[in-house]
Amino acid sequence: MENETKSKKDYFLPISIVLAAVIIAFAVLYTSGKPADDNSTGISEDEKSISIAEGDYILGNENAEITMFEFSDYECPACAAFHSQIRPLILSSFIEGGKVKSVFRDLAYHEDSLFLSNSVWCAGEQDVFWEIHDFVFGKEYSDGEAPTKEVLVEEINNLGLSGQEFSKCLDEGKYNQVVIDKTKEGREMSMLATPITVVVKGDAFSASPKYVYDELKKVLDGISTSPVIPISNGVLIVGIQPFDVFQSEINNLLGE
Repeated sequence: MENETKSKKDYFLPISIVLAAVIIAFAVLYTSGKPADDNSTGISEDEKSISIAEGDYILGNENAEITMFEFSDYECPACAAFHSQIRPLILSSFIEGGKVKSVFRDLAYHEDSLFLSNSVWCAGEQDVFWEIHDFVFGKEYSDGEAPTKEVLVEEINNLGLSGQEFSKCLDEGKYNQVVIDKTKEGREMSMLATPITVVVKGDAFSASPKYVYDELKKVLDGISTSPVIPISNGVLIVGIQPFDVFQSEINNLLGE
């Protein structure tokens, strides 16, 4: 049902709903939930691609024809709400049935996001990537704050695993560079808000970062009334949306 496939401080201003300051070659700054200005000069108009990579953890049937890339931040309250309210419906309706597979894409934009992402990757070494992924988001949602190192180590021990190994991995920041690289890949695609869910046919998607930026800005400025941004083989869905939105877009891709 849940098939995990293991083929394996860059911080920004925290803004819940959920934008992040993005410091990159084209320097785009979001404040109060919207871009500071309309200057998008320097953002590439050439298409970039993001695909399932070696070392990624896949939730669901790895041969499913539809892939859901979840661009998210473990310290983002809106992301935690999406995880607790909407994602379980997607899981039961599509992932558990083998129609969709899910891949998490770290966007470490908050103060403790790098630590939390690293902790989930560390948990993956003991084959509990998704369990700790769920635990971190669950604590953020239920308690209103992210779990500390002590709480995470305790949870690993509760699962009957090695808290000592896990703690060592945390202290070393073993997967920090992996998280930083994933964050860089996302922001270079103009994934400047969290959560953004990309649902596509296949194992990859391509888009122009300039196109994504422009369309995302329309959504955030209220110019566009739809949170759905079309791309060649699927859609980007911005923010927490009713399950019906995800259901409709997934069914369209499935031809149902």
